[in-house]
Amino acid sequence: MTVGSLFAGIGGFDLGFERAGFDVRWQAEQDIKAQAVLSARFPTAQMYGDVRTIGAANLEPVDVICGGFPCQDVSIAGKGGGLNGERSCLFFQMVRIAKELQPRWMVIENVPRLLSIHGGRDFHAVLAALAECGFRRSYRILDSRYFGVAQCRRRVFIVLRARRLGDGAETVLFEPKGGDRDSQESGEARARVAATLRGRSHGTGVNTPGRGGEDDENLVAFDPLVAFALRADPGGTGQGHNTTYPGGIRRLTPLECERLQGFPDGWTCLCGEGHRGSSFCACPDSPRYRQLGNAVTVNVAEWIARRIVEADNRIYRLTRGE
Repeated sequence: MTVGSLFAGIGGFDLGFERAGFDVRWQAEQDIKAQAVLSARFPTAQMYGDVRTIGAANLEPVDVICGGFPCQDVSIAGKGGGLNGERSCLFFQMVRIAKELQPRWMVIENVPRLLSIHGGRDFHAVLAALAECGFRRSYRILDSRYFGVAQCRRRVFIVLRARRLGDGAETVLFEPKGGDRDSQESGEARARVAATLRGRSHGTGVNTPGRGGEDDENLVAFDPLVAFALRADPGGTGQGHNTTYPGGIRRLTPLECERLQGFPDGWTCLCGEGHRGSSFCACPDSPRYRQLGNAVTVNVAEWIARRIVEADNRIYRLTRGE
């Protein structure tokens, strides 16, 4: 199956779908530094810039279109413009492109506040616009910590299947009762985060991501035995950071942020040394923090992609009477 990526960032969706066996045919991303990462990691994909300049005239048809449209006007940290905001209004470019290309599936990601901003009217507009494109939809908030990375990162995902192909969207995001994505034993969190910060992500834990990954929430408390993530000012007083943990507080490195988002070590490094750590990497940290803070968690994208394949296969078997 093939996939095209809008607002691709550094390829969180793309890598997840690639790991599930999809062929990434094209990507649209306006940020030059993010484009450089995409070009290095997906050399065969066609690169485009501004989504307002692309469509059926220059995009290859694909089975799936995915993307997380800009959340700045929707998030709590934003100005509350919602879909009328300067950035988040680009959602309607996704709608236009979907109408023109008519993919089998779409996957859209954004912050949970999309569900409630302006009393839910904006989200109703999102669903209505997608329905007009000819999609059946399902949506759910997923938390990255239940997908093998050590951070709390709640995002709403909308999965859409072309109405002409019948039902199936709801089977991607929702599992039978007792599925493995609904809960997690909290007693494992500290040890699993420690393992993640030492090497590849292998379990769940807790971390509150900062604004774009580069600010004072992007901290880790550490001691000789365990590292675990915490938010700025856990007490909610707004008076700084809790420093009662042994060992002190430091900022997460870009390498650790890559692991927290499910990317391979050095994914955002262009000098070739990022996998060895910050002391070896010549790339500036700020763009890497920003890119990772805006990214879709790879593990979540891969899970969704595999569920789409399963749904297609299941529907195919049903049509054959198997």
